[in-house]
Amino acid sequence: MAAGKSVLVIGHSHVGCLAAAARTFNSDKLEVISVANVVGKRGREELPEPEIVRAVVNHARLSKPDALCLCIRGNQHNILGITENPTPFSIGEAEFGSAPREGSRRHFIPYQLMKAHFRNIISRDMIHELYNSFPDAARYYLNAPPPVSDWDYIQANPSSFSEELRFGPSPHELKLQLYRCQTEVLRECAEAEGARFIDIPPQLCDRDGFLARHCYGPDPTHANTVYGEIVLKTLLDVVGASK
Repeated sequence: MAAGKSVLVIGHSHVGCLAAAARTFNSDKLEVISVANVVGKRGREELPEPEIVRAVVNHARLSKPDALCLCIRGNQHNILGITENPTPFSIGEAEFGSAPREGSRRHFIPYQLMKAHFRNIISRDMIHELYNSFPDAARYYLNAPPPVSDWDYIQANPSSFSEELRFGPSPHELKLQLYRCQTEVLRECAEAEGARFIDIPPQLCDRDGFLARHCYGPDPTHANTVYGEIVLKTLLDVVGASK
């Protein structure tokens, strides 16, 4: 690890592949903490966020890391876009204003309204408190993986989305719009906290912007260890280059 810097990564389920990858690095200066592994699924859903933050901070082996990278939530675009919604919808595009480019029978949601929705559900208070719990650490924020496009793979590995498969796949354009919208909001949140936003390396995406096939995880929303290793190396390179 560059310059011997210690790096602490904290996040929700998307850091699972980073935690698996971190074990191969065999470094006492790197720690990846999954919130769910600390408080459990029930605790994550029922505990107040301040209690979750305290539990995670107390759990950390690296109490004074040189760098702190967060990856909080990030699955909301999948919740809305893995399958077709019972009421099919479309999203306006920022570059075209609030109106859709062409007529559609789908329920229309303005782009800025969707951004407001993402802003309401990304746990800004948790992000703020986690950064402040490690005041001397340089701040980074890692984007979530892009969506999976392969409907056959989603059907074969539905995980918690098995009941929604009957609605069929949502349009590819909508999946990407939701992901772009969420990414913009996460980037804004990072900037507000003085954190450097780290996007997904291009080699982990296909030419259309979806998650590359060799990076698929065991379900429709998460990436695998191959993805985790590359993202973790990218993060460490960025941290090593920062001043």
